[in-house]
Amino acid sequence: MRHLTSFIAISCICLLAGSCGFQLRDSLPAADLEQVYVVDQVDIRQMIDEPLGTRLANDLGQFAAQVLTAPAANTPGIVITDERITERSLSLSTNLLNRQVEIEKRVDYQIIDSTGEILLASSFSASEILTESQSSPGAGEREKRALLRSINADLSRRLIYKLDSLLGDSSGQ
Repeated sequence: MRHLTSFIAISCICLLAGSCGFQLRDSLPAADLEQVYVVDQVDIRQMIDEPLGTRLANDLGQFAAQVLTAPAANTPGIVITDERITERSLSLSTNLLNRQVEIEKRVDYQIIDSTGEILLASSFSASEILTESQSSPGAGEREKRALLRSINADLSRRLIYKLDSLLGDSSGQ
């Protein structure tokens, strides 16, 4: 009977903690981010949406005391060296009423540690499918901008996790 009471008590505590919105997915436990910088070296003429650096700086503001827009001494950071958006038609014919287009965004980046060393130079890409209606082209543009915001959110999250894992690994050494 005592075991059943203990089990019920532990279950209630777990249920209470879970229902209070306790989430670990947005925490960065490994890296100590007093300051971090985000530099976007992308030519604005290449972009048809908001640059990823803007979204990344906003998202990093949740975890770092200060987000800088230029490199600073003894400060880790992310440098976005290129962003490209490509569109590929998935429809067999462009004469159809609805046309499916895959929108892909590829980002080349570097993660810099606090000593100025490049820890990683790599790229990420993310894509979404857009169904364009020939009857309302304006709606397609609004949906395209919304998809690009979603892609930016995904890429930003992935960059933050990559930054955290690399800085956590380098501080542990």
